[in-house]
Amino acid sequence: NAKLQDEAHVLWIDQAERNNKALEAAKALDGSKLPRMKDRKSKDGPVPVFILGTSRAGKTTLEKLVGAHDEVNRGYESEIVAFATRRAAQIGGLVNITNLAQLPRELHGSFATQFRQRLAETNPAHKVVSVTTPGLISSVVYLAKSLPEARFVFARRDRDDTAFSIFMKHYTTGNHYNHDLKNAYAYIDWYSQMIAA
Repeated sequence: NAKLQDEAHVLWIDQAERNNKALEAAKALDGSKLPRMKDRKSKDGPVPVFILGTSRAGKTTLEKLVGAHDEVNRGYESEIVAFATRRAAQIGGLVNITNLAQLPRELHGSFATQFRQRLAETNPAHKVVSVTTPGLISSVVYLAKSLPEARFVFARRDRDDTAFSIFMKHYTTGNHYNHDLKNAYAYIDWYSQMIAA
């Protein structure tokens, strides 16, 4: 109905503003200055592979293929990033921060420690763990800076096909762009810009 669409549009405008800030951060990132794998303080524990893509882009299928390897454990849509962010915030005297992009920069080292500990605790027998949690693309700059061992795989699908799938999908939460094809296309295009940056 029209009221729900109006509410979703307002929420999408708010999300689009956050997306623009994430894109600015991605464009400003100098990849040559990122820490390297050899700079990782702890060489123990599994390596996270973040599979990032728009809604309906095929992240789950890609993770299933990657997870067929004996040394890979499928982490699915794990909340490990939100968990580690919250723990780092609490240790720093803050509360209720689960978005890594909102965590003060001086606490990113603590985030990395909490993330690695949690990943090792929950995946003691695997060398690689995949993560397909939706929305992590907005924190990709901070993940790359904090976790030099992390690897990133971007799933892409035909633009029109993705937009149609998003429009036809019934979401119970989030994904406020799906009520309007124009907004869905804007979301897909933003995602492509994030990947290109």
